[in-house]
Amino acid sequence: MTTISNEHTQISLDKLSKSKCNPRKQINAHSIKELAQSIKTDGLLHNLVVKPKGGKKKGFYEIISGERRFRALTLLAENGEIENDCLVPVDIRHGIGKEQAQRIATVENLQREDMHPMDEAIAVTTLVQDGQSLEDISAKTGLSVSLIKQRIRLTELCEEAQEALRGDSISISLAQALTLGTHDQQKKLIKNGLNRYDAENIKSILTDEKIALSKAIFATEKYTGNITFDLFADENESYFDDREEFFNLQNRAVEELKIKKESEGYSPVETCNESYFGRYQYRDAGEDEIGGCVIHYTPYGDVTVHEGIISRDIDADTVEEISPKKKATYSNPLCEYFAMHKSIAVQSALLEKPRIAKEVAIVQMVCGASGLSTVSMKEHKSHGYFLKMEDAPKSFELYIKTLFSELDGLGFEHNDTIDFLCSYRRDKASLYQSLKTMTDEQIDRFQVLLTTLCFGQDGISLDTDEESLFNLVATDLKIDMREHWIPDHDFLSRRNAQQLQDIIKDTETSQLFGCTSGYKKKEIVTILSKHFAKLASQENSDEKDAKAKNWLPEALLFPAIDPDSNQEKENDQVLVA
Repeated sequence: MTTISNEHTQISLDKLSKSKCNPRKQINAHSIKELAQSIKTDGLLHNLVVKPKGGKKKGFYEIISGERRFRALTLLAENGEIENDCLVPVDIRHGIGKEQAQRIATVENLQREDMHPMDEAIAVTTLVQDGQSLEDISAKTGLSVSLIKQRIRLTELCEEAQEALRGDSISISLAQALTLGTHDQQKKLIKNGLNRYDAENIKSILTDEKIALSKAIFATEKYTGNITFDLFADENESYFDDREEFFNLQNRAVEELKIKKESEGYSPVETCNESYFGRYQYRDAGEDEIGGCVIHYTPYGDVTVHEGIISRDIDADTVEEISPKKKATYSNPLCEYFAMHKSIAVQSALLEKPRIAKEVAIVQMVCGASGLSTVSMKEHKSHGYFLKMEDAPKSFELYIKTLFSELDGLGFEHNDTIDFLCSYRRDKASLYQSLKTMTDEQIDRFQVLLTTLCFGQDGISLDTDEESLFNLVATDLKIDMREHWIPDHDFLSRRNAQQLQDIIKDTETSQLFGCTSGYKKKEIVTILSKHFAKLASQENSDEKDAKAKNWLPEALLFPAIDPDSNQEKENDQVLVA
């Protein structure tokens, strides 16, 4: 086993040379001049770290860390301000290998603040490939774990994008957004110019892109659906209209491609179905190695084949942390929207089912007393959610009308439900005296009213738990959200272009547009929301409108079905938005 030792000494400047392992590829000439002036004035404040060269180069040394200082010293020598053979203080590392030298150089460079982001990206990726965890790299370099993950993603940029970033033609935020796309997508965007885009535009373009004919790895003659042709572009900018048929054909083609690669001797042959492929996890096979093959098949239909690669031994947790998380079908604001609509539907039904309301009250009181949950006579936040809206849904307006009628019948003054509850919390004695004047029937009704005010879905995430109290109550109440909700402007405006296309297809409302390619998203949302509202107002609808009138996102079921999970779709009439 080789022993690594350290020696402090001085070596002639002309015996030193740069290392090819230095991760810093861009060095600012102006900064070197400033550093040279600093060394001339104050001397060399930190030793260079070097390792001996072997063979014919014996007596010469290669710099492990300190290349900027070496360049500054060389500049001073070229200007005649110091001698070529002046002595330079160094730390000599004996018995150190190429990989260890590269690791030291990488860490030393990363500890400096003036390193280009692309150089940082390559440097931290080298450390990850060396098997180090993100936490270890963070501790050694001072970079945060989140920044390290962002930098590693930059190594997945195509050469054109990397050059654009190095040349400051694109910002770091644009570069990070570009990593969501394939190399072909990145090249196309760069060729067309990125000046008119921001990072969010880029993300939207890459994730909502239509399926171009150029994506197919199958013979397009097999496709039987319609194709949208752009008369002002070449064939590569014509699109498959039937996404389902495209993906069926593409899936079969990927399986055939996998068998073909196995027959060619690649082992293993794997398929990556994520939007992101971490090329840093693999190395190229050597001369005597065949290597494996990864077929990268994205959720957007793109297929890229990586041949002759071998998996590196990288910390599994590190890979998991670096890999981008799949964008959820439903954003948090939309999950909250669903939760509020479902809560109002349950509250309205509880007013009509006093027995179930009392059962709910007992469950809350018993569980609260046993420490399993907290009983709070605070109205559910669905009220405040809808009261802030200028155009609240009719289901909420009807619920509030019934609620205020109940309060009037009990003799309570009110402006809204919040003021009603808060005023009596401050005066328990007054509330108690008011209750004494009520009949038994009114007391029962008041208890139902309070339970209704305070009951609803917990949290804003999709409630997919069959055993949650909210879902059990909704099931007992036999609530069908089709009777309480329509696809309104608030919902539709939160869907992206492709999701709106899917809704049009699922609800068979394409006749409203003719060809949606000529419409902007805002126009599609307006047309659809007006159409759904019109259907809801009609007592009797034509058979051709049945699909649209009965359409419902799976998130509005009890329990909700999360399209991003492996939950089975139990209701054939319910479709994902």
